[in-house]
Amino acid sequence: MPYLPSAVATSPLLQHLERHLGPPKQGKVRAMFDLGDFLLMVMTNRISVFDRVLPVNILGKGRVLTSITVHFLTKVLNDLNNHLAGFGEQVDMYLPEELHGDPGVQERTMVVIKRQVVPIEAIVRGYLTGSGYEEYKETGSVCGIKLPAGLRDGDRLPEPIFTPSTKAETGHDENITEAQAVDLVGVDTVRLLKKRALETYRKGAAYAESRGLVLADTKFEFGEDGMLLDEVLTPDSSRYWTEEGRLRALAAGITPPSHDKQIMRDCCKRIQLADGRVVHVKNLTPEEVERIVIPAEICEQTSQIYLETQKILIGEEVSA
Repeated sequence: MPYLPSAVATSPLLQHLERHLGPPKQGKVRAMFDLGDFLLMVMTNRISVFDRVLPVNILGKGRVLTSITVHFLTKVLNDLNNHLAGFGEQVDMYLPEELHGDPGVQERTMVVIKRQVVPIEAIVRGYLTGSGYEEYKETGSVCGIKLPAGLRDGDRLPEPIFTPSTKAETGHDENITEAQAVDLVGVDTVRLLKKRALETYRKGAAYAESRGLVLADTKFEFGEDGMLLDEVLTPDSSRYWTEEGRLRALAAGITPPSHDKQIMRDCCKRIQLADGRVVHVKNLTPEEVERIVIPAEICEQTSQIYLETQKILIGEEVSA
């Protein structure tokens, strides 16, 4: 279980559910309640960057993650094998009567089929940026995949590439090569994950483009049978740009502005501690992260970005 700062370890919704369902298994952002053959997935307002859960909540974030995931799984990726069993009012069918008709539960949860998760993050990159660009500058490759020379931050790749990473319960996920992924989970599993991840990315990217956004990169989780699990194509798991913003950034030689949590990532690269030191959050222990102060305006801007991205992608507003 990841370290959760005390300020965000629980919430009124989680406490309400725990009284009727027992304690959940907590992830960085999601909480899972066991329902037998199913799980109740709760999207919290927590935010994590550089594999650290921050001691702040982002208003409206849980509902945004839920609505975007449900939209993609039911309307864009509905022909792909995925874990969604119920959402909205449908969750009542799986819950005790005391939880029926609760808007807070229905807006922030999904019932999903229980599956064993393959311990690999299936990352797909359609554009060069982020950690992939940093690796490319040093080696000319990303996760062992040789790329053309002269690419810039924000350039479109000739084809989307599958670049897996480890999936750490605590600590940092590490980018690995496809061969290293094979060593971890076997060749057949990696072949299946790669096929499913690239197919899902292409569908998601085409849909995002139809809504005026560029899906630069994203990460998926799969079961051993190739079932698509977890959140899908949200601002937590994906990097979204506008094409106009990407082209302006290329001309200026800067990283394209993102419709996701990049503003929080940038803030956490230079955190001022109580003793005056300025540090990167990834160099702090989880316990030290507990004591950092994130400016309120950064939290508010992040909330607005999530709400705006949700509106662009699915055309609905979610109140904070």
